[in-house]
Amino acid sequence: MNRESFAAGERLVSPAYVRQGCEARHSHEHLIRLLLEKGKCPEDGWDESTLELFLHELAIMDSNNFLGNCGVGEREGRVASALVARRHYRLIHGIGRSGDISAVQPKAAGSSLLNKITNSLVLDIIKLAGFEPVVIENVLEGDELRTDLKAVEAKVQELGPDNVLCIHSTTSCFAPRVPDRLEELAVICANYGIPHIVNNAYGVQSSKCMHLIQQEMFSYLSSELKKLSEAYSERLLWTPHNPISLAVTLKTLDEHQDKAVTQLGSMLFTRQVSGARVVPLGSVQTVSGYTFRGFMSHTNSYPCAYLNAAAALGMKMQDVDLFIKRLDKCLKTTRKEGNKDSDVSAVDNYDKTKDADTEEMALKLDHVHLDTYQDTSS
Repeated sequence: MNRESFAAGERLVSPAYVRQGCEARHSHEHLIRLLLEKGKCPEDGWDESTLELFLHELAIMDSNNFLGNCGVGEREGRVASALVARRHYRLIHGIGRSGDISAVQPKAAGSSLLNKITNSLVLDIIKLAGFEPVVIENVLEGDELRTDLKAVEAKVQELGPDNVLCIHSTTSCFAPRVPDRLEELAVICANYGIPHIVNNAYGVQSSKCMHLIQQEMFSYLSSELKKLSEAYSERLLWTPHNPISLAVTLKTLDEHQDKAVTQLGSMLFTRQVSGARVVPLGSVQTVSGYTFRGFMSHTNSYPCAYLNAAAALGMKMQDVDLFIKRLDKCLKTTRKEGNKDSDVSAVDNYDKTKDADTEEMALKLDHVHLDTYQDTSS
């Protein structure tokens, strides 16, 4: 409850009683504010009511707890059992983004804040191992980005097997990237005596890995995205080796305006569409000292910008319908704004050409007048 809520409560209960309750809440909020400001362990431990209040306030900042939220991502904080949700204070979504587990998650501001506070509290006991990450570029096969096995083995030979802590692969990711080639990587690891660590956090939703994917929803989302993309002269990328994530090209949008692609992502997010990822071209990001070009696209130079959506466990037909409806509206809006900018640019160019023609005509008339004057004088 905020100040306005307490003021409204004074019309129902004695103002003196309400103010007393307000002061009690302020004492809890004061402890929370000190924790956020200083980022240090409090001198006195909190009571359970303060802890529960803090966790509840953080949880309602996550998109999966928004009223009217529409989720089309691979992780949307869906929970089958309300008991499990309460057990975890509804902090279901998690943190991090593609390529950076410590990054703030836009869909989970509360969980991200809790993570930052946790890191701050235990900073003195966290020690980095000092290992350097070696990133192997994926190879483009058709529309798909797949594991470059030759490059992996070549890098192992270059560094020496004794200097490689492990090979880290993943079972699922955003299209057009597809799951890493686990079997072939396992053979390389076995041949060189290197541990193989597999990130299967998303892979539990893949039929290939765990036989749990809702094929019906994937097919429905794929079909609806295909129809919508064709209506806007785009296409659904052909990524048959990725059983969860889908991608739609944004070529025509990128042609209208450079910022139109990122604007589409912002529009979807503000309209409570979580999980949809818009990947522009040319984005550069540095993570742990390693510079990634074409960040989020899993390669330095993917042919076009694109939009991701995923059919993960728990997705319903209503989620797909609502997503398609909102995406359609956003595409229409960005197209209109892009056309306006193009029209303004065309008008400006026309005006400049017109002005140049007028100046040229004026100069010609001046020459004519001057020649006429000289003939008359002679």
